[in-house]
Amino acid sequence: MTSILLCGDLHLSDKAPAQCVPQYNDQLFTMLDEVVDLSCSVDAVVFSGDVFHAKAPHRTSHRTVQRMIDVVQAFPCPVLLVPGNHDLQQDRLASIHETQPFGTLLRAGARLLVGWDREFPIYGVPWLQDWSDHGEHFVEWLTEGDSRYGDLQNCLLVAHAPIYPPGRENPFECVPASDIAGAMQVGYCYYGHVHDHHGTFTVDGVTFCNQGALSRGSLQEEDLTRRPAVTYWYSDRSGDAAFERVELASAPPADQVFRVAEAAQRVDHRDRLEDFLAAVGRAEVAQTSVEAVLAHLGTLGLAAPERALAEDVLRSAEAGELR
Repeated sequence: MTSILLCGDLHLSDKAPAQCVPQYNDQLFTMLDEVVDLSCSVDAVVFSGDVFHAKAPHRTSHRTVQRMIDVVQAFPCPVLLVPGNHDLQQDRLASIHETQPFGTLLRAGARLLVGWDREFPIYGVPWLQDWSDHGEHFVEWLTEGDSRYGDLQNCLLVAHAPIYPPGRENPFECVPASDIAGAMQVGYCYYGHVHDHHGTFTVDGVTFCNQGALSRGSLQEEDLTRRPAVTYWYSDRSGDAAFERVELASAPPADQVFRVAEAAQRVDHRDRLEDFLAAVGRAEVAQTSVEAVLAHLGTLGLAAPERALAEDVLRSAEAGELR
């Protein structure tokens, strides 16, 4: 029997997101303490990417990195990390070891999960610069390396990828689950990057799972209603495997995470402003969040390097790095 504990995106940072209370990051580390306790009976723990939020290394303090090192070293089993887009600069895997705080966790004892793991039947697919060849990318990854896991029936693929279940696709950024299933044929896939809770679903013989991110930095309905959770994956030699969702008891309710009253006031002000603008001939206020701009850029057909550079600039501007 193989047992793996799976964790979604963390997005650790020095500063709490603008919509969240100042204690937000401490809340994340309290949840991580519970994850350590839940790992006492598993063979390994896997983080599916975006451990840190800021791509620019000088925006993540030694204190925050050290706190995560302490978490990694507290686990009683191996810790495997799949790189996410926030763990890379300009989507380059080499940047992990050159500039990124993610690489410090590897020096502290965590293991990079890119390709087949050396010990467990787990395959890691990091964030890729271009997802345009959806299924082909996964065929390429899965056919490389160690052939001892040629039969994927008892194996787990962990990807940091914009995978969506049928009927819930994101029009700006999406790897259809059917493409992944076509590449794998059989087996199990757990994925990060998407913060919403997709649950467990099966497409063409492949069982997918995404229980949502551990982070809740966006004041949206999904984050207001869902409770952060981790996932167990169990597999035995007979080929039987399953995902099991476990909600974190230490996760505070939404009203202790978000500045709900302040957000409601901003919405009220926006509604009144839109009423005024409509009266003078304008129908709406343009959205100017980083996410909204990135979503718009996704419709323009920019090449992947340009998109990555644009995101780096936008994130720096969001953090006040650009003057």
